[in-house]
Amino acid sequence: MIGGTSLPGGRGTVLGTIIGAFIMSVLTNGLRVMGVLEDWKIVIAGVVIIAAVSVDIMLRTKG
Repeated sequence: MIGGTSLPGGRGTVLGTIIGAFIMSVLTNGLRVMGVLEDWKIVIAGVVIIAAVSVDIMLRTKG
């Protein structure tokens, strides 16, 4: 997931996890400041997580 740490096990670092949490926090707070509805915040956060996982899978399979 974001930061390199995954639920089934991965090669994440503490720094990567902190950066991932920071990214999600900034995204959530930014959407709140913009006045985005709560339902859309959840959808956008989900899309960001899916995109991050997809990019990670693509980068790992090319190597």
